[in-house]
Amino acid sequence: MRGRKDTFSIARFAAVVAASVLLAHTPNLNAAESRGRLNFELGRRWRLRLPLSLQAALGYLDGLGTRHGRDAVAVVRLKATFRFILPRRLEVKPWLSFASRETFTESLAERSIAGGAKFKARLAKRLRIGIEGQAGLKSRPDWPDQYQPEVDAGGNPTGRLLPTDRYTYRHVGARLFLRGTLARGMKLEGHATTRYLDYEDDPNYDGANEPTHLTPADKVYAGGGIRWAGKAFAGRWRYSLQADTTWIHYFKTYSRDAGTGLTHANPGGQPPNPLQRFLRVDLTHGSRIEIPRARSAVVVGIGFEHNNDLFQGYYTWNQVQWTAGVELSIAEWMGLEVRYEGRWRRYTSSGYQQGANHPPLDDGDTTRMSHAHAVAGLLELATGISGLST
Repeated sequence: MRGRKDTFSIARFAAVVAASVLLAHTPNLNAAESRGRLNFELGRRWRLRLPLSLQAALGYLDGLGTRHGRDAVAVVRLKATFRFILPRRLEVKPWLSFASRETFTESLAERSIAGGAKFKARLAKRLRIGIEGQAGLKSRPDWPDQYQPEVDAGGNPTGRLLPTDRYTYRHVGARLFLRGTLARGMKLEGHATTRYLDYEDDPNYDGANEPTHLTPADKVYAGGGIRWAGKAFAGRWRYSLQADTTWIHYFKTYSRDAGTGLTHANPGGQPPNPLQRFLRVDLTHGSRIEIPRARSAVVVGIGFEHNNDLFQGYYTWNQVQWTAGVELSIAEWMGLEVRYEGRWRRYTSSGYQQGANHPPLDDGDTTRMSHAHAVAGLLELATGISGLST
């Protein structure tokens, strides 16, 4: 979902809090390009913009993956975008961002740095093609590991979890898109994406003797989709519809049998299951309604996600996610935002089932479910420098 052009972003905060708190997300490259510009000469037919964005947020999370903890969250994010408009209908937009997240009762701190560039060319008056690449690091030091409970000298559990860096990963990705402008400001985009994630190995990971314990989640994403965006009521209502299909392949994680979750990957016995592969379908809708007299806007969104485990369906699930927020424009260079995001996921009957090594689920249900929530407020300061030669 997209806010008004070049204003303080909701999706970017979701990427830092909800996406890093819930799941990862790609930064929006159109950040705050219209606030506080200064003009200067660059040379004939060249234009440069240097928008900067600083975000600070306080929030609250309830649920993170399979964890059930609650915690307060503080986030700071700085982003710089260098936009060059070149002759011959070409545009280059390098960017660099840094984000830091702190939690106060759980050790779930996160540092991320990423950079990339977008190259865009105009093929016709209403048609553009582009390619985008990015790379980065997401550091998650000393996170408590649910699969490494601490024990004392006598071998008795202490109730604490050992720390691990195995949730830290490096990533690199690329995106190709073709975008057309239709009547009355409507836009239609087709895109293809790929992304590779390389996770840290835990020192206690033994791929030869215990390949299913503390396994690095190295994986590659490849997919594509379409996005339709438009506006109505003199541009005060902006909306988008998007559909994506993604294939996910793991490099060290084995598929699980339905119900039991067995992989047969340990030494001895029958041959192991194939490596894990998913096919995921996402449908999302976002709307933004401006209220000019109040210098504010309301943003809502809803999405549906189906994850198909291509082996026996152990990780097949359906998920609904939703978001609601309010933006307030305090000044040309300052924005305030309050947002709530949540998700609800339910696995199919091929997933976790009670058995000899599977205790009953906490809620007594026979089907595994999970949910996560994040509430936060965001203050953003943005400025920039831009110039256009005569």
